[in-house]
Amino acid sequence: QPLVTMLTSSSEEAQTRASGALWHLSSSTSAQGLIAAADGIELLVRLLTSKRVPAANHAACALYHLASNNSNKDAIVKAGGIVPLVSLLGRTQSPEAQDACAALLADLARQSGVKGSIVHSGGIKHLVQLLEQGSSTAQKHAACALWGLASEPNYQNAVANAGAVPHLVKVMTSNEKAQGYATAALCNLAHDAEARRQITAEGGVEPLIVLSHGPPSWLQSQAVGILALLDITAPKPHGGGGLAA
Repeated sequence: QPLVTMLTSSSEEAQTRASGALWHLSSSTSAQGLIAAADGIELLVRLLTSKRVPAANHAACALYHLASNNSNKDAIVKAGGIVPLVSLLGRTQSPEAQDACAALLADLARQSGVKGSIVHSGGIKHLVQLLEQGSSTAQKHAACALWGLASEPNYQNAVANAGAVPHLVKVMTSNEKAQGYATAALCNLAHDAEARRQITAEGGVEPLIVLSHGPPSWLQSQAVGILALLDITAPKPHGGGGLAA
């Protein structure tokens, strides 16, 4: 309770230290319940907009841990956490905070009522930037978030026009952690004519053919689905081979 109370301090240093402590404590399931019961989620959401970026970073990382509980996810959304999470993703340089924001948005993007908030607050642009410049983990979360957003037909063209396709194709062939999510995002996007054009233009067909001839799996089914939408019948491979790094 004292640490949660410190989040409202007039001292930015106190806010930063308290949010840092709560970040580490929030990895404990028992502490998560105590933080939520002390109204910590709402105060951490407020701190996401702090001008002191380290405090905002700590708040995002704490919220990421807290979101492992479904009721806490709902509380983050109810507290208005989507817009400040997107905003922080666009201004932080912290790899930990980038990972936390992208992971939270990826998780919350599966909820139909949240997708619009992410899109209209500029989330697509920041997620595409992470695909291009983020760590391998951030790329995974960004691809997952774009997969969730692109499951809504109304947002597929917006994702394609934001330049996501070239980066998703690159991630699909270079980042094993993110490969599945990138392919799934492309499968959703392939319902859009502009995205289909870009997948072909960016050299996505060949690696998709390789994946389509892999062992039966969710990843393989996504590749087959994209090729079907591209109206491409994959030829049988003449020999072994894998995706180029």
